[in-house]
Amino acid sequence: MTPVRLDYVADDYVAAMKLHGRWSTRRLLVSVGTGAVAAIALFFLPPAWPAVAAAGVLGGAIGMLVCYALSWLFYLPWKARRMFGQQKSLHETYELAWDDEGMSIRGRLGQGTTPWDSYLKKKENERIVLLYQSDLLFQMLPRRAFTAVQMQALQPYLERVGRAA
Repeated sequence: MTPVRLDYVADDYVAAMKLHGRWSTRRLLVSVGTGAVAAIALFFLPPAWPAVAAAGVLGGAIGMLVCYALSWLFYLPWKARRMFGQQKSLHETYELAWDDEGMSIRGRLGQGTTPWDSYLKKKENERIVLLYQSDLLFQMLPRRAFTAVQMQALQPYLERVGRAA
Protein backbone atom coordinates (compact mmCIF):
# COMPACT_ATOMS: atom_id res chain seq x y z
CA MET A 1 0.00 0.00 0.00
CA THR A 2 1.28 3.44 -0.90
CA PRO A 3 1.80 5.53 2.24
CA VAL A 4 -0.74 8.27 2.85
CA ARG A 5 0.66 11.78 3.02
CA LEU A 6 -0.75 13.76 5.93
CA ASP A 7 -0.60 17.55 5.85
CA TYR A 8 -2.87 18.78 8.61
CA VAL A 9 -4.74 22.09 8.40
CA ALA A 10 -6.49 24.01 11.15
CA ASP A 11 -9.91 22.84 9.93
CA ASP A 12 -8.81 19.23 10.51
CA TYR A 13 -8.09 20.04 14.14
CA VAL A 14 -11.39 21.92 14.55
CA ALA A 15 -13.25 18.90 13.10
CA ALA A 16 -11.31 16.57 15.42
CA MET A 17 -12.07 18.63 18.51
CA LYS A 18 -15.77 18.84 17.62
CA LEU A 19 -15.93 15.09 17.10
CA HIS A 20 -13.99 14.49 20.30
CA GLY A 21 -16.38 16.74 22.24
CA ARG A 22 -19.53 15.17 20.85
CA TRP A 23 -21.63 13.60 23.58
CA SER A 24 -21.67 9.85 23.76
CA THR A 25 -24.88 7.93 24.38
CA ARG A 26 -23.71 7.21 27.91
CA ARG A 27 -23.07 10.87 28.67
CA LEU A 28 -26.47 11.83 27.26
CA LEU A 29 -28.23 9.16 29.34
CA VAL A 30 -26.49 10.35 32.52
CA SER A 31 -27.57 13.93 31.81
CA VAL A 32 -31.17 12.94 31.11
CA GLY A 33 -31.18 10.70 34.21
CA THR A 34 -29.92 13.56 36.36
CA GLY A 35 -32.68 15.77 35.01
CA ALA A 36 -35.28 13.09 35.73
CA VAL A 37 -34.06 12.72 39.32
CA ALA A 38 -34.27 16.52 39.75
CA ALA A 39 -37.82 16.54 38.34
CA ILE A 40 -38.88 13.76 40.73
CA ALA A 41 -37.28 15.60 43.66
CA LEU A 42 -39.30 18.72 42.76
CA PHE A 43 -42.48 16.69 43.11
CA PHE A 44 -41.72 15.98 46.78
CA LEU A 45 -41.01 19.59 47.82
CA PRO A 46 -43.43 21.47 50.12
CA PRO A 47 -46.43 22.97 48.23
CA ALA A 48 -45.06 26.53 47.97
CA TRP A 49 -41.69 25.57 46.54
CA PRO A 50 -42.26 23.55 43.34
CA ALA A 51 -43.03 26.61 41.18
CA VAL A 52 -39.95 28.49 42.40
CA ALA A 53 -37.69 25.46 42.11
CA ALA A 54 -39.10 24.52 38.69
CA ALA A 55 -38.47 28.04 37.41
CA GLY A 56 -34.89 27.88 38.68
CA VAL A 57 -34.27 24.47 37.14
CA LEU A 58 -35.83 25.53 33.83
CA GLY A 59 -33.80 28.74 33.75
CA GLY A 60 -30.63 26.83 34.56
CA ALA A 61 -31.30 24.25 31.86
CA ILE A 62 -31.97 26.93 29.23
CA GLY A 63 -28.86 28.83 30.30
CA MET A 64 -26.77 25.67 30.10
CA LEU A 65 -28.04 24.89 26.59
CA VAL A 66 -27.35 28.45 25.39
CA CYS A 67 -23.82 28.40 26.86
CA TYR A 68 -23.14 24.97 25.36
CA ALA A 69 -24.33 26.09 21.91
CA LEU A 70 -22.29 29.31 22.01
CA SER A 71 -19.16 27.47 23.12
CA TRP A 72 -19.69 24.83 20.40
CA LEU A 73 -20.19 27.42 17.66
CA PHE A 74 -17.62 30.03 18.66
CA TYR A 75 -15.27 29.13 21.51
CA LEU A 76 -14.32 25.59 20.46
CA PRO A 77 -13.35 26.52 16.86
CA TRP A 78 -11.41 29.56 18.08
CA LYS A 79 -9.58 27.53 20.74
CA ALA A 80 -8.84 24.64 18.34
CA ARG A 81 -7.35 27.03 15.75
CA ARG A 82 -5.24 28.66 18.47
CA MET A 83 -3.98 25.26 19.68
CA PHE A 84 -3.25 24.21 16.09
CA GLY A 85 -1.14 27.34 15.66
CA GLN A 86 0.78 26.62 18.86
CA GLN A 87 1.49 22.94 18.19
CA LYS A 88 4.22 23.07 15.55
CA SER A 89 4.25 19.27 15.11
CA LEU A 90 0.84 19.57 13.43
CA HIS A 91 2.42 21.77 10.74
CA GLU A 92 4.74 18.98 9.59
CA THR A 93 4.17 16.50 6.77
CA TYR A 94 3.81 12.86 7.77
CA GLU A 95 3.62 9.55 5.94
CA LEU A 96 1.12 7.08 7.30
CA ALA A 97 1.12 3.34 6.56
CA TRP A 98 -0.54 0.33 8.11
CA ASP A 99 -0.38 -3.45 8.11
CA ASP A 100 -1.55 -6.30 10.31
CA GLU A 101 0.78 -5.19 13.10
CA GLY A 102 -0.38 -1.59 13.44
CA MET A 103 -0.30 1.95 12.13
CA SER A 104 3.05 3.57 11.39
CA ILE A 105 3.77 7.23 11.02
CA ARG A 106 6.98 8.83 9.84
CA GLY A 107 7.97 12.45 9.68
CA ARG A 108 10.87 14.85 10.11
CA LEU A 109 10.39 14.85 13.89
CA GLY A 110 10.36 11.07 14.32
CA GLN A 111 8.63 7.84 13.55
CA GLY A 112 6.71 5.14 15.34
CA THR A 113 4.25 2.30 15.09
CA THR A 114 1.16 1.87 17.25
CA PRO A 115 -0.15 -1.71 17.45
CA TRP A 116 -3.84 -2.05 16.64
CA ASP A 117 -4.62 -3.42 20.09
CA SER A 118 -3.27 -0.20 21.65
CA TYR A 119 -6.23 1.74 20.28
CA LEU A 120 -9.06 1.67 22.82
CA LYS A 121 -11.78 3.17 20.66
CA LYS A 122 -12.48 5.21 17.59
CA LYS A 123 -14.82 8.02 16.61
CA GLU A 124 -15.49 8.93 13.03
CA ASN A 125 -17.66 11.07 10.84
CA GLU A 126 -17.66 12.05 7.17
CA ARG A 127 -14.65 14.35 7.69
CA ILE A 128 -12.25 12.67 10.12
CA VAL A 129 -11.37 9.48 12.01
CA LEU A 130 -10.04 9.64 15.56
CA LEU A 131 -8.13 6.67 16.98
CA TYR A 132 -7.87 6.84 20.78
CA GLN A 133 -5.00 5.49 22.87
CA SER A 134 -6.65 6.86 26.03
CA ASP A 135 -9.72 8.95 26.84
CA LEU A 136 -7.94 12.14 25.76
CA LEU A 137 -5.08 11.06 23.46
CA PHE A 138 -6.04 10.45 19.86
CA GLN A 139 -4.53 10.34 16.40
CA MET A 140 -6.52 12.14 13.74
CA LEU A 141 -6.88 10.86 10.21
CA PRO A 142 -8.50 13.40 7.90
CA ARG A 143 -10.48 11.51 5.26
CA ARG A 144 -9.47 14.09 2.61
CA ALA A 145 -5.91 12.69 2.75
CA PHE A 146 -7.04 9.21 1.63
CA THR A 147 -8.11 7.98 -1.76
CA ALA A 148 -11.22 5.82 -1.84
CA VAL A 149 -9.04 2.73 -2.38
CA GLN A 150 -6.81 3.60 0.59
CA MET A 151 -9.78 4.19 2.87
CA GLN A 152 -11.33 0.92 1.77
CA ALA A 153 -8.05 -0.88 2.55
CA LEU A 154 -7.87 0.75 5.99
CA GLN A 155 -11.51 0.03 6.91
CA PRO A 156 -11.04 -3.60 8.10
CA TYR A 157 -8.37 -2.44 10.54
CA LEU A 158 -10.56 0.40 11.81
CA GLU A 159 -13.37 -2.07 12.46
CA ARG A 160 -11.07 -3.99 14.82
CA VAL A 161 -10.39 -0.93 16.98
CA GLY A 162 -12.06 -1.16 20.37
CA ARG A 163 -12.90 -4.84 20.16
CA ALA A 164 -11.47 -7.23 22.70
CA ALA A 165 -8.95 -9.64 21.22
